[in-house]
Amino acid sequence: MRLTLDNRLVFIETGTNGVDLSRPAVVLIHGAGMTHSAWDKQATALAADGWAVIAPDLPGHGQSEGPALTSVSDLSDWLLGVFDALGLYRAVVSGHSLGGLIALEFARHHCVRSAGLALIGTAAALPVHLDLLNAADRDLPRAATMLSRWGYTPQADPTLVEARQSQWATTTPGLLHTDLMVCDGYGEGAAAAARIPCPALVVHGEQDRMISLRGALMLVEILPHGHALLVTNAGHMVMDERPDAVLEALRRLRPFAL
Repeated sequence: MRLTLDNRLVFIETGTNGVDLSRPAVVLIHGAGMTHSAWDKQATALAADGWAVIAPDLPGHGQSEGPALTSVSDLSDWLLGVFDALGLYRAVVSGHSLGGLIALEFARHHCVRSAGLALIGTAAALPVHLDLLNAADRDLPRAATMLSRWGYTPQADPTLVEARQSQWATTTPGLLHTDLMVCDGYGEGAAAAARIPCPALVVHGEQDRMISLRGALMLVEILPHGHALLVTNAGHMVMDERPDAVLEALRRLRPFAL
């Protein structure tokens, strides 16, 4: 579906033909250089389960008009605008990597509207390696290769990895670099997490080479109602490698959305 926010088009994948807000709602926020397609495997299944699924393309990504926003705070405010434009009062909010930071910041300021959090491949801070930042700025194909090597386990389906690498390599010039700078520059994760009263599930791929297990567990400790879920045989791109495990994690939060 499409809506207009601040005179710019926003595309939202719903997993069906629309959003029925009489159902429990889940908002799925993608990570750096990606689109709603990061959640394809979960969105369709959750819609079939009876959820109202809202998986937007962030500004400047996919089919949403730009420009891309340059801070987690601005992206959180934008997400509030999406809630309001849809007439959505309360939802489970799930985010991957950069999307997890957006979910943290959103729940920090709008706790009443956050029924629960699923933070996937996320820690309180997401510093980005300088080599990756430089590649994203100057050599996008190289950056895409680095992301695919670091983001997936060696046993991941090569076809899946190649498709995601192609997506990163063909993003709008400058977009991936902007997103990674947003991750690198966010310093409010711990303060945000400490103020979030809703249930929060931190989902971490056992072989994640981009976010340390220590970082994920530290986030769990900060969250007042945080719980950890370690997913075996998965790296940072856990939604791709273990889609069913992520789906089951999201289903665990359904009672809080009712």
